[in-house]
Formats: sequence, C-alpha cells, structure tokens
Amino acid sequence: MRKAFTLNRLYLLLSVLVLFGALGWTQFRAEAGPGKPVQADRVAAISADGKIVKSVLLADGAYAMVNTTPVNGTVSCVQGDAKQWAAQLTLSGTMSGTNPTFAMVLQHSIDYDPANPSAAHWITVNTFTTINATVTPASQYVSWSDVPASTAITFGDCYRGQYTFGGTTSGINVGLHMISK
Repeated sequence: MRKAFTLNRLYLLLSVLVLFGALGWTQFRAEAGPGKPVQADRVAAISADGKIVKSVLLADGAYAMVNTTPVNGTVSCVQGDAKQWAAQLTLSGTMSGTNPTFAMVLQHSIDYDPANPSAAHWITVNTFTTINATVTPASQYVSWSDVPASTAITFGDCYRGQYTFGGTTSGINVGLHMISK
C-alpha cells in the first residue's frame, strides 16, 4: 500500500513537470518569509532555457502632469536573439486632477544609440487604452513576436514607453514592465 501511495505521488509530480514543460513557461513569485515580503515587482517569468529578460520601462510609482508634452520612459535594449516580447501596464488606484487622462504607447527602435539617443527613430508597437477618471483598467497586457522567414514586421531590439497627460494637474500611480525571450 505504501509503494502505491509513493508511486502515485511520483506520477503526479512528473505529470505536473511535463505539463509545465509542454507550456514552455512557468511563473513564480518570491515567497514571503522573515524579512522577505511578497512584492509585485518580484514576479518573474522563466523559460526552459532560462533566456528571459525582464525590463522596467517605467518604474512603478506616482507620476504628475508637468504639461501635455509626451514623456519618454527608460530605454531597454535586449541583447541577443529575442523573438518574443510581452509588456504590461499596471495602474494603482485612480487618477487625480481635473478631467485627467493618461495615454501610454510602447515603441521600438532599430537604430537607437546611447551615445546619440536623439538620433533614434521610434515606431509605436502598441497603444494602450487611455486611462481617465472613469476608464481605469488595473492592468493592460500585450504580447508580440517576430515570425522568421516571413514578411511580418521585424521589431527592433530597443524599447521604451512614452506617456502623455491630459487635463489639468493630472496624476497617476502606474508602471510599465516588459519581458523578452
């Protein structure tokens, strides 16, 4: 009876591992413990080959309107041969201000050079739903990939978020994170 119970547990464990392997991706969260609180920024994605890069294009935090000029987030350039990407815009709470709006686009560049950043050409990959006083999605997600040997758009290896405020004295708590494989 004990052998059957142990074999059943082993079979269950192997089934779970095969399932994760078939999916290709697993997600994990750092465990809480003494001095180790679970934090949203500790969520990561890993693949079977371990070649996942996580980038912060706009750090989670409070942002306030200065004017209506677009503001660029952090540029992240992926080294290597990435073919798949995903980005997530997260909102904490609601917007403040008079008639506030917050628009975010995700952009890529094939010619970005840190030595001469103003010479880069940026192309919009995705436009997220504009957030305002009544449209407040907690999270927006987009994923995309290159298709080898096709006429599909090939994406650059450098990315950034660019946001624009509208309204008067608008403010928001938001973050933009990206992973690539």
